[in-house]
Amino acid sequence: MGALGFDFKEDSAAYIKGWLDSAKSQGRDLGKENLDRVMNNARWLINEISSKI
Repeated sequence: MGALGFDFKEDSAAYIKGWLDSAKSQGRDLGKENLDRVMNNARWLINEISSKI
């Protein structure tokens, strides 16, 4: 959301930390592949929203 001028840094950081902590407590490793998927989806969303405004 920062790419679109919104400041959700604290909320985003808390959300991501919770997500990572949950995965870790369940013995799962999110790995680079999953993180790449998240980043690709974020880029797609930014491009889609930017093209509409």
